[in-house]
Order: sequence, then structure tokens, then C-alpha cells
Amino acid sequence: MQITTISISGFGQFRGVRLEPAPGLTVIRGPNEAGKTTLLAFIRAILFGFETDRYPALAGGRRGGWLEVAMQDGRRFRIERYGERGGAGSLKVYDQAGTDLGDGQLTALLQGVEKKVYRNIFAFGLEELTEFGRLTDAEVAARIYGAGAGTGSVSGLDVEKELGSQREALFKPGGQNPTINALLRSLEDVDAQLRERNLPAEYGEAGRRLAAVEATLAELTERHAALAAERRTRQRIVAGWQDWLDLCQARADRELLGAVRTFPTSTLERLGRLEAAVEETAGALRHAEVARDRAAADLAAAAVDEDAMAHRAELEALREASTRHVARRAERARTERELAAAAAAVESAMARLGPDWTVERVAAFDDSVAVYSEIET
Repeated sequence: MQITTISISGFGQFRGVRLEPAPGLTVIRGPNEAGKTTLLAFIRAILFGFETDRYPALAGGRRGGWLEVAMQDGRRFRIERYGERGGAGSLKVYDQAGTDLGDGQLTALLQGVEKKVYRNIFAFGLEELTEFGRLTDAEVAARIYGAGAGTGSVSGLDVEKELGSQREALFKPGGQNPTINALLRSLEDVDAQLRERNLPAEYGEAGRRLAAVEATLAELTERHAALAAERRTRQRIVAGWQDWLDLCQARADRELLGAVRTFPTSTLERLGRLEAAVEETAGALRHAEVARDRAAADLAAAAVDEDAMAHRAELEALREASTRHVARRAERARTERELAAAAAAVESAMARLGPDWTVERVAAFDDSVAVYSEIET
């Protein structure tokens, strides 16, 4: 991973600073307090997080910024981190398209390099150099060895000594107390016990016991199924017991009623017609009652003419005469209709006989049997 752009928003004495290291080796020089160590601390902060109460944005701006890095395969990423206090702050990793890949992408970009390894191998400052200056050649080698292993200032020799102690605590040739030695003795005891046992015979006995247990299990399963079926039957009986009692009571009540006659289909049809007729008659009755009530109301509202009541017999005679007169008029109208129909029939018959025929000629015509026979001859 190569850093191609450094952009500082606010960090220590820096504000709005942008650097683009040249390919290859880039040397940044300046007098004391020029900000070389601050720049190194900024890169560490963007990659691994901020140190508490160190390098606040003294010149203003937002504490933090971003780094643009290029990978060996040509991919470019932008690592952006801001925070007012110590710790991770707000971290974002963008690809070339500007998509936020999440803070987990930074671990992949660093390829497993942790903060301690980076500080001691790739980016150490004056404090680390001062500490190195007080070390011997062997101590420097051990320090570099420890830094490469990610142990910081711990000597590699001390690490080897500690590992040796831990190894002896786990296993020591001829020892009794180490953990692995105790496990080996336990394994030997188990092997001895296995050698004393007749495993084929035990296996055969276990097989016979298994067959017996399986047979017992099959028998119990069959018995369980039978009991379950019996249980379901009895549950149905219990559930229907009240219905059965009600049925028995209904049958007893029916026996008390005796034989029940059945009706033929024609009787039922006749009953239906009679019911319809009853309904129709009831409707007519209702209409008649309404007419009766109306007539009664009219009668109650009518005024009695005393003069007319004195001539009641004469009025009734006139009413009967009027009734006969109306009947004679109807009879006369009927007779006139019949006469008109007969005249039309005579006129039609005259037309069929010919133009010379009249009613008088027909009336004078001899219709005796002799003439009729002569006409037929």
C-alpha cells in the first residue's frame, strides 16, 4: 500500500494542508517544531485512531482528514477519519466510485499490520529513536525482532525464555507434573484397562442385549398403539354419551305417542292448495272488511231524508221499475245486435245467389221436395 495524497483538515498546528508524496522516496525536512512529528502522528491517527488529548486542531478546522492510498494491483481508496476525542472516531473507506465500503475494509487494506508493528517498524519518531539510542546492538536486534512480531519493546530473548517455560509446564521428558505428561499417563492406564477386557465377548453380549431391548420396544410400541386406539374409542363413547341418553329418551317419548300415520303425497298437495285457498280467502275477507268499514262509515255520515222515508214504498217501486227498464234496454240492445247480424248474413247470402235475387224472390221460391229433386237431377 502506497500513500499518494495526505489531506489534513485540522490536526495540531496544521489546518487545510494537502501533500502529495512523490513516487519512490519522499523526504520531508524542516526546523524543530515545524510539524514533522505531527505529520507522522496524523498518518498514524488516520490509519489506527486518535490518541487521547494529543494533537487537537489548534489552528482550527475539523480534527482529522483523509489519506488516498494506491494498492499494488492499481486500485485506489480514500481513508477518512474525524474525531474530537481519542479512539476510532468516525471512519469511512471509499473506493474509486465514491462508495463507502465500511470500516472493516481498512483491515484488509493494512493486510494485518497492527498499530504496534506500524509504530515500531514503519513509522517511528524521535521518541522511538531516542529509546533506540540507549539500547545495545543486541537489544536493538531483539527490539526489531520483537517489533516485527508485534510485541513492541519486549525482547525476543525474553519471549523465547517465556515460551520455554510454558513448554516445560506443558511437557517435560521424564516429568510427572506437566499437563501433557499427566495426559500420557492417563492414556497408558486406559490402554491397560482395554487390554484386560474381552471386547469381542462384550460386543456379542451387547448385541444380544440390544436385540432383547428392541424386541421389548416393539412389544411396548404395539401395546401402546392398542391402548391408544382403545382410549380414542372410549373418548368417543364419553363424548357421545349425553347424545345417546337424549336419543333413548326421544325413542321412549315416541313409543308413548303410538303409531304415527303417514300422509300420502296427494294429501300434502291438497293441503298446500287448501292453505293457498285459505290465504286467498283471508285476503278477500280483509278487502271485504275494509269495504264494510267504509260502507259503515258512509252510512254513519249519511243524513236521513224524512220526506223520502215517507215515500219509501213508492221509491222502492221506482227502483224495481228502473231495474226492469235497464234489463229491457239491455235485452233490446242484444236483440238489435242479433238482428243486425242476421241482416248482414242475409245480405251476404243474396250476394252469393246472384244480382237478380231479392228477399221477396227467395221468400216466393218453391222449396218443396219435388223441386229439390228436380234440381239435383
